[in-house]
Amino acid sequence: MRLLEKITAAMPGVREAETGLAIIKEHLADLAARTKRRNLDTALLTDITAAACAGGPLPDDLGRRAHENANHGEILKAEESVLVWAQAALENRRELAVQDGADDGLDTLHDHLGELIDEARTLLTHLDGIHSAQDAITSGPAAASAWASLGPLAERYQEIRDAQVTLSQKRCGTDTQWIELPASGQQVSLRSVLNLVGEIANYAELHPDWRRTIQDLPKDKRDPQPFVFTDPIGHLRSLLANPAVELWVPTIGQAAEKYERARVIAAEHQAAIDKREDRKPYPTPIMLDNLASQIRAHRTSAELQRAARIMNGGHREK
Repeated sequence: MRLLEKITAAMPGVREAETGLAIIKEHLADLAARTKRRNLDTALLTDITAAACAGGPLPDDLGRRAHENANHGEILKAEESVLVWAQAALENRRELAVQDGADDGLDTLHDHLGELIDEARTLLTHLDGIHSAQDAITSGPAAASAWASLGPLAERYQEIRDAQVTLSQKRCGTDTQWIELPASGQQVSLRSVLNLVGEIANYAELHPDWRRTIQDLPKDKRDPQPFVFTDPIGHLRSLLANPAVELWVPTIGQAAEKYERARVIAAEHQAAIDKREDRKPYPTPIMLDNLASQIRAHRTSAELQRAARIMNGGHREK
């Protein structure tokens, strides 16, 4: 059983819903087989032909049995309808159970990540300066064994991240993939949050110019699908090679708080650059949020005019 399936199955209410779904699906399959035979009451046909060939009277219950046979299709349709309805109800119950248990599932993934990191760092002690299978073989059995184990570890790391995306999406709900930031109340896409702080807890502290880095990318590269690694082994090694990197699997609430903190760090970093270079700052997202709040609060007309100029693109104050 895959990791995500194990974690999901352990959530309260999920196993019961899945048991019910298995029973319903089994009955639907049986019903489909019976539906194919609904007009073939062979016993009735046999009785009629046998009685007729013997020159005797036809069965006394011929009318009743013929009526039942004629209506059998409607009975099967009604049975199918109620089973499909029950199936949809159980699927919805399962989805709600997974949504309710998603944060606990993410915590469990974080524990699995910790175990993986400990294993990987132990392996990497045998792979210092080794960057190919041939180097590992030449270096001896310990290095060769460690190199062979890196692939499965990278696969496990990818599985953890894939499960993280799925559970995060479940927690946000199937109809929306947005997170509300706790302080500003702003809605931010789940994808943006996971890309920035879903893998490295202290990414903004390590890269305070992250906003500029994103802006310098082509538009179609700024918000990719999270955790798609072209070189999974190399990616894992590069993360673990830097002891300052703090890997984690956050809950949605933790990720939202960290994302909001990352915006503050980026704003402070840019403000320091502007001050050092004696430039008037461009409005940061936090500044724009504050200005929007002023507008909503109906502050003074002067503030409203200033807010309008900035929100409409007049970034530099005169």
